[in-house]
Amino acid sequence: MASPIPPPTITLDDHWVLTTTRSATPFDIKFLTVKTRTQIYEDTRCQIKSASTQSDHLRFIFVTRVRFSPETSVRSALTQLVRRKSAQQFQDILQTRGVERISKRSASQISIEDYQLTFDRLRGRLQVNDSTVIPVESLFGVRPFETEYLLCGSGYPLSLPGNNSAHREQYREEFFEAVRSAH
Repeated sequence: MASPIPPPTITLDDHWVLTTTRSATPFDIKFLTVKTRTQIYEDTRCQIKSASTQSDHLRFIFVTRVRFSPETSVRSALTQLVRRKSAQQFQDILQTRGVERISKRSASQISIEDYQLTFDRLRGRLQVNDSTVIPVESLFGVRPFETEYLLCGSGYPLSLPGNNSAHREQYREEFFEAVRSAH
């Protein structure tokens, strides 16, 4: 029996709380098994009461470790496949959290050591109640390692009710720093 996948680790400030840990085997056939371990963190400073969302936390970061058995080297074609399949699953996560009308806006890159990591930028909206809609932005990327991947995603408000602007640049930078620390 294969050993369990260790949880992915990232460095976050004290206001982040781990809310979900789960393991899965999304693919298991005779010659290949794919196993995952996901951790979702939510920002305790960015909350709103809502009957239409799964969580009252408006800002989250998740990281998923993806491993293959038998162990396989990360290659460009495999990276593209993992990225394509997991990007759709990320949109499913957003919908579960109540985000509607999701559309891809652009891509951005960050440097991690000698690697340029590309993130998809998505926009959507969160219907809080009959009269309140919050615009949200989400980032998603796939970080390859030698024999595994880390899937990294985040969601945050672009503005808040009462004309309070959200700190979207700060939110992005905090997410990118978390991704740089991921292993």
